[in-house]
Amino acid sequence: MKHASLPLLLAIGLMLWLSYCQSTWAQTVPPSSTAICGTLDLTSAQAISLVQDANLALQRKRASNTAFTAITYVPIRPHIMRQSDGTGGFSIANLNQAMAITNKYYLLNGFGIQFYFAGTTPSYIDDDGLYYGYGSQPVDAYDAPNALNQYYVNRFVNQGLSGFAYYPDNAIYSTRSFILAGQYTNADYVSDLTIPHELGHNFGLIHTFGNSNGTSFTDELVTRGAGANCSSAGDLICDTPADPYTYGSNYTINVNGCPQYNPDNLIRDANGDAYLPSITNMMSYYSACTHDFTPGQYDRMQAGLALRQTHTAYTLDAPATDVVPASNLAATSNNVSVLLTWQDNADNEMGYFIERSTSPTTGFVSIGGVAPNVTTFRDNQTAPLTAYYYRIRPSNTTTGSISPTVSIITPLVPTVTGLTTTNITGDYAQLNWTSLGEGATYEVQWRPVGAATWTNQNGIPFPYAGLSGLLTNTAYEWQVRAVGSDSYSGPVSFTTLCPVPVSSSSSPARISASLSWGGANNQTYTLQWRTVGATNWTTVSSLTSTTTIFGPTGSYSLTGLSSQTAYEWQVQGVCPGSPTVSSGYTPPNSFTTGAALPLCVCFFESRCRIRFLFLVYIQW
Repeated sequence: MKHASLPLLLAIGLMLWLSYCQSTWAQTVPPSSTAICGTLDLTSAQAISLVQDANLALQRKRASNTAFTAITYVPIRPHIMRQSDGTGGFSIANLNQAMAITNKYYLLNGFGIQFYFAGTTPSYIDDDGLYYGYGSQPVDAYDAPNALNQYYVNRFVNQGLSGFAYYPDNAIYSTRSFILAGQYTNADYVSDLTIPHELGHNFGLIHTFGNSNGTSFTDELVTRGAGANCSSAGDLICDTPADPYTYGSNYTINVNGCPQYNPDNLIRDANGDAYLPSITNMMSYYSACTHDFTPGQYDRMQAGLALRQTHTAYTLDAPATDVVPASNLAATSNNVSVLLTWQDNADNEMGYFIERSTSPTTGFVSIGGVAPNVTTFRDNQTAPLTAYYYRIRPSNTTTGSISPTVSIITPLVPTVTGLTTTNITGDYAQLNWTSLGEGATYEVQWRPVGAATWTNQNGIPFPYAGLSGLLTNTAYEWQVRAVGSDSYSGPVSFTTLCPVPVSSSSSPARISASLSWGGANNQTYTLQWRTVGATNWTTVSSLTSTTTIFGPTGSYSLTGLSSQTAYEWQVQGVCPGSPTVSSGYTPPNSFTTGAALPLCVCFFESRCRIRFLFLVYIQW
């Protein structure tokens, strides 16, 4: 009887296994977690037509002297998707905070658009089907005919979406925007980006990279001189720089915790010109630390508003609620923030917007929002020695229910004290200082001792901060100040440790073994091994590590071992510096090499089409 050779049997088994596994892997690739805007693209002709129609409407509105002379208050009917039992959904506190911050973005030099809520309570949609996965289910029954309709979604069926909206059209569906505002959604992201971005679409703004939603490269040229095509390509606005963004691309670098456009990018436009997009633009896809609109975008939104005001399928005239104004507004300072308190005299407010100005009569801007019946707010974004004026506006009103104003002059921000460094390891340290009080935020600078530049951490809300990714056996220094202060406290220095490697493990074979361990940044390793009971170690020096998802990982393969023999090994870290420092050794890790056993190869996956078992005796 002839037997198939070992190589042939292994090859057949491997092909069958790969065939099955490829089928399985293809079904388990996880979806992208990158949040995108799902607003449907316009064709180039549609986009140009929309701009032309909006500009015409704006020209006619200007002729009546009603544009750019006052704030236009636009109603929003909020629809919150909840579970069928009425639980879950976007909280009314977050709703008010989000719209207050949105209002801040929609004012330019005291003019523009301000939003207020239509009604006395949100429209709650209690439906498990919508709550656990909104796709394209109809919402016509919930639309208000006299306001923009904004839907707050717990989860989209397309889990890559952060929201979507509709461009102006003479149809009520165009008043809708859908906002991801689920339990695990970052509330600041909703306030500072998603809602202002989607409302931008509602008023006719296109993504800065054009109408492809990032699936193809923009045809907009960088130049704004001769040959410029900014009025017919990209977002059709010429004061927004051409944007080369494509989905999945990475054109940014991290600078002090915030993305910046990488000037070393080689991507060029059709003329060979380098791009310099606005990372902070509200209609871009760069998750910057700050966001803004350009003057041209404000003009475009005014044109979009003018176009909507000509539509007949809906209106934007939902009445403001008649709310009794808040009273007894008071402001106090704890040197780092301002605490506002007031008396709530109403029972029909949907919440409150807190508005602030440096003038007693003009220039008020929303800085935050609170839920109904709340009577306090802390402003921690103040500058020292500045006169501020505050007022409270119910979020479902315009100008008729505003509280009297209160003023305060903020004091100098005190110096931070009590600087200490704790929990120092090979790549981490915790920085601590004494709190200056509720509402204080801090800025930390740190660097290796002797370095020319500092690395910054800003907007820290606690009296401590963690530094990670540090180099071993390295001296660092840091300093801290409260936001609003002119001077730093410090510097304070510390030196990272040279840690003992961790998580050592062995994978022995018959005459070899694979060893691995966890290390630290810029660390090399010395390995010692021997048979159990031997007196002397064999030493291997200057081993390096590779960076994995688990951090720096060292490994080494021992070969030429004896079968059925017990071995032990240990490893230490070596950290460069002045002087070079070595850690202690890990506790010895032991293993026993295998015996010369028959090789049994089994394929018993329940979904395999072919099941077989073969036994091969290997001679050596």
